[in-house]
Amino acid sequence: MKITEFRCEHRTHPMGIDTRRPEFSWIYESKVPDTRQVQYRLQVFDKGRKLWDTGALESGQSFGIKYAGRKLESFTRYDIEANIWSNHGEAAEYSGWFETGLLYQEDWTAKWVVPKQVPAYREKPQETAEISYSSIKIEDIKMQPGQMIRMEFKVKPCLRSARIYATAHGIYRLELNGRRVGDMEYAPGNSSYNRCLEYQTYDITDGLKTGDNALGMTICPGWYCGKVGLTGDSCQYGTLLAGLFQIEVLYENGQRERFGSGETCCSETGPVKYADLFVGECYDARDEKKISACRDTGRGN
Repeated sequence: MKITEFRCEHRTHPMGIDTRRPEFSWIYESKVPDTRQVQYRLQVFDKGRKLWDTGALESGQSFGIKYAGRKLESFTRYDIEANIWSNHGEAAEYSGWFETGLLYQEDWTAKWVVPKQVPAYREKPQETAEISYSSIKIEDIKMQPGQMIRMEFKVKPCLRSARIYATAHGIYRLELNGRRVGDMEYAPGNSSYNRCLEYQTYDITDGLKTGDNALGMTICPGWYCGKVGLTGDSCQYGTLLAGLFQIEVLYENGQRERFGSGETCCSETGPVKYADLFVGECYDARDEKKISACRDTGRGN
């Protein structure tokens, strides 16, 4: 008997969960026919200190078991151990971890950066879905250029780990010291921006260096204020692009340091003249020099 898959909040080794009572689930298998789980035990530890112990419970439940231990802290990696027993006397165990993100509103100390820009034009919807964009005169389409935000910061020696938490009003892409961060497209995803704004967590430990570092965020309208639907509706949630990101750094001596978007950031438009989910993208390579404001460690324009 063995545990073949263990998940916390429906993910394996999740990084950046933001629920205070995460759920645990697992899948097990055995070569013995008619095997059923009859007992389980879950334990959660913080650097060896036990926060939760269910004890050996007589139960076949293996899905949606909520954490019910001591208060979890933000930006913390917790170890978890699972033991299960079968009706044939078999036993299996699992050891893993999960990491919390920003569990509490006060954890967000970064500020929204709203670049100087012309507000997105609220397009008049077409009267019928049968009219395609090819029937719209190009001069009547008013598009919004992509915005680039840049932040410089210094990292001390003896770095242990670093995470960045990021979101945007629009869709974004991050670069750290000239290299792309993560591989997600269209982040932060499509949601009801006025009710729920998702954010992503990235491990940037290997991308940082001692001394000067630079983070760049490129933002385009996406579902926030871009054209949505066959009739060309726009500005569903707002008219201004904006970015929000926060970096949490942990050093070997246990010291923590935080860097966040705010007044220290600068912004600029670049080669992306527009990038719309329905209309497409216009990229002017003549303005690629402006990307240096998001890639190099020297101050951009």
